[in-house]
Amino acid sequence: MFQTRERYGGVMGNSMMNWTTDGGNETRFMGMPDTDTQQIDFMDGSTGVTQGFYRWVDKAVINWPGGESEVVNVTASYVPTGMGVSLFFAYPNFDNGTLIHDPSVGLVEDAAPVNQSWIAPTLVLTGVAIIGIIALIVIIRRR
Repeated sequence: MFQTRERYGGVMGNSMMNWTTDGGNETRFMGMPDTDTQQIDFMDGSTGVTQGFYRWVDKAVINWPGGESEVVNVTASYVPTGMGVSLFFAYPNFDNGTLIHDPSVGLVEDAAPVNQSWIAPTLVLTGVAIIGIIALIVIIRRR
């Protein structure tokens, strides 16, 4: 599942949504009040727990060939694709200059799946068993 944070509240969906409307099936991000950041959260479909994000600012910098810089708007839109979500950024033509826009992606540390709580005890028991086997082999070889 994914959730966007937009001006008029969050939009929640999944990659299998069929958003075919008169205007097309692509949704444009709205500016969020009091922030220059946009974000898509990726969540576990069964628990609703956010596990990761893709975040970006709504401005970019164009460095023109002559040396001048200009701050420009970044337009973003997205569409569910059945296998995930496609995200599109649109920038003005920067005519052989350079564009600086640095989105970030991350995982939410506290969002580890609950059903994997057995891993830590199993690893400890496996480690103890391996150490015990090694100790037993060392004792047998010394005799």
